[in-house]
Amino acid sequence: MKRKTKIFLGLHIFITCIWTFLVITNLIEPIDTIVYESLMKFRTNNLTSIVKVITQVGGPLVLITLAVLSLFSKDKKYPKLIISNLVLSFGINQILKRVIRRSRPNILRLTTESGFSYPSGHSMVSICFYGLIIYLLYKSNIKYKKIYISILSIFILVIGISRIYLGVHYFSDIIGGYLFGMLYLFIFINCSNKLLKK
Repeated sequence: MKRKTKIFLGLHIFITCIWTFLVITNLIEPIDTIVYESLMKFRTNNLTSIVKVITQVGGPLVLITLAVLSLFSKDKKYPKLIISNLVLSFGINQILKRVIRRSRPNILRLTTESGFSYPSGHSMVSICFYGLIIYLLYKSNIKYKKIYISILSIFILVIGISRIYLGVHYFSDIIGGYLFGMLYLFIFINCSNKLLKK
């Protein structure tokens, strides 16, 4: 691993740990409140219907379906990466939730969710899943890949926002999910590079 890569990895781990400390000690709560109250100003019945659809793009049904569809890829190494990535990222997220044990927001929820809150599963697994697809697209010679990458990047962002809007996560849960997701994805891609180069 190159020196710059080690520095980047170390810095990312440090930031993730600091953010998690702020969450555990409730020091981030004022920011969570401000972000939630700001989003609530935009709540309408029509927007809520749209957001409920958007949030499913980062949900288990859609992600598992996309992972299964990857089995039809001409390049047989990609399905192994995509499926193993989905399983691992979900498993790690569940472990983190059970270790940190943060309760979900005690506010009006527009959808039903159970389990712990930090880090957000939708945001973490989405950035792991779609982030890997973005990486594979970036390394490919496919046409219009910049457009596809832009669309997937927007998906990752709006999925996170949708979880706050629906009242099932704090803003800090989403950022934590992104931080842990990026850290995991960075390690996963580096460990998988040998297979990708074959």
